Amino acid sequence: MRLRPTLIVLFLAAGAASMAGAQSASAPGGWPRSMPLPAAGAPGTTRTVIQQAPIPGVDAEQLAKRFEVAGDQVYDRKTDLTWQRCDFGQAWDESNGWCRGVKRHATAEALSEAARSDAPGWRVPTIDELSSMMEIACRGQSKDVAPVFAEIERGAGMNYYLSSSASGSADGIMAEQCLGSMAMSSGLGRRYTSITHLVHSGPMAGR
Repeated sequence: MRLRPTLIVLFLAAGAASMAGAQSASAPGGWPRSMPLPAAGAPGTTRTVIQQAPIPGVDAEQLAKRFEVAGDQVYDRKTDLTWQRCDFGQAWDESNGWCRGVKRHATAEALSEAARSDAPGWRVPTIDELSSMMEIACRGQSKDVAPVFAEIERGAGMNYYLSSSASGSADGIMAEQCLGSMAMSSGLGRRYTSITHLVHSGPMAGR
């Protein structure tokens, strides 16, 4: 039997509405939420867009309490760590307010060796240290976060930030990546080449 186009449209509309209701009902606190939107070219049908729960706000006052920014360094009072403001290999351009130069791409081991020789006192962070920074830096859509960690790569397909921490495998290393506004940890092979963000323990030198 051949179905009429109008019946197919009604079936799709009912299916989308049912799926949206199931998603909303199963999510704690009403998240993620489904939002029905008109489907192009099919009046009366719907498509479902999933909205993730909002991340707690990070405003300028909160950032000022936690971070001290001075030139090419950022001190995190919460973790007692000082971060370079730019990815390893770049330099902070104060007059233009951005990072210039080429990021170093290498294995975590090679990046650690390069830090010891080219940036004395700095090191590749552990995964816990890296996560503490990335959980804030990944919220780059915030106008308040951007001036603190302006050059952190964000979004699918961007570079992983390598740590010095081993993963669960015998030949693995832990890394972080921004997906949307969230920091996600991953285990990679030790021969994986990517970038990093250098750190040292304690406040900025001379402060």
